[in-house]
Amino acid sequence: MAAEAIAGGEPFLEPALVSGQHNGYYVTVEYGSDSVEVLRGADTCNGSDNNSRSAYFAHAEPIQLGSTGLRSFATNETGIIYENPTGSPITNTLAGGKILQ
Repeated sequence: MAAEAIAGGEPFLEPALVSGQHNGYYVTVEYGSDSVEVLRGADTCNGSDNNSRSAYFAHAEPIQLGSTGLRSFATNETGIIYENPTGSPITNTLAGGKILQ
């Protein structure tokens, strides 16, 4: 889902997030379960190989539960952040997560 920024441009996502690990967490960004195609990748501002979609799902789990983190997190296009205090993954339906307040 991530592509390099065009020459001289700023990336949409921090490179550490694109790598899949950040601050002791595995980080994953994927298409939302109910997303639909919005624009062909070639027509996007960064000329991506992937088509743009209407929804996303992002989640993060500790690399080593109890050492690098205690909770897992997730969000989607609503912008609401969910947590699971057990550190277990939150599914793309956000089941198992509670709204972080």
